[in-house]
Amino acid sequence: MESHHAETRAAQIDTVRPQSARIWNRWLGGGKESFPVDRTVGAASPLPLALFHSHLVLGDNEQQACHDVRRLHQLLVSGLPEDAARPEHAGRLLFAAVRAQATAAATGAPAAGRPVAVLVRTTIRPVWEPLLRAGRVVAADVRHLAWHPVAGQEIAFRLTGNPVYRDARSRRQLPLRRPRECRAWLRSRLAENGIHLTGSPAISPATRLTGTSRRGTIQLIIRDFQGRGTVTDPVAAARALVEGLGRGRAYGCGLLHIPALHGQS
Repeated sequence: MESHHAETRAAQIDTVRPQSARIWNRWLGGGKESFPVDRTVGAASPLPLALFHSHLVLGDNEQQACHDVRRLHQLLVSGLPEDAARPEHAGRLLFAAVRAQATAAATGAPAAGRPVAVLVRTTIRPVWEPLLRAGRVVAADVRHLAWHPVAGQEIAFRLTGNPVYRDARSRRQLPLRRPRECRAWLRSRLAENGIHLTGSPAISPATRLTGTSRRGTIQLIIRDFQGRGTVTDPVAAARALVEGLGRGRAYGCGLLHIPALHGQS
């Protein structure tokens, strides 16, 4: 029976035409599930082939439910095609929420506001229609995104990040508290991804994201960054657009948003 399923699955895989998600995976250092046609196209075009940028507005009920960051991630994953989980179609997803005003807490960082809208970046075209029909999403705009960075190119960017450091004693990841430390964290993450930070970025006060998982409570301290940079390594910078920066990417951190790519200032 398993052999029959394997044969059926193999017959469904198109090995004649290049598949963008397979090329993405190979370009990013994977590529076990690629075929000669994918490798040929990928070698000829070492920079990204296609990205999709979605702007979603959540329904009122979903805004409340998705205050739980894991629930928000699950909602967005449900917008990917059903076969996206298969290795030969594997896609990547990054997102950043546009949130309502934070709520003050008795101690510690204020709680992040509910997500009102979400920016979503995927390597395969999402399918938001079922969520629209169900009223979970009330508006969805999907656009093709292409960026072929060049060395020396100046960019303006925005980023929701989870700036942390590893504590030497406990070996735990702990949040950075001071703006100076957060600025150094940003500079280092950008440098690792082929972008030199120029000037002094704007850094928001810290807010706290929470959620639930099988292992217990999820909690991240996040900050919004806005600044400018210069591309030093085009391939690494293009990869950052796909893979994101830093930790917490499953919970809405790390999406490098470059407004100029969307016709924004």
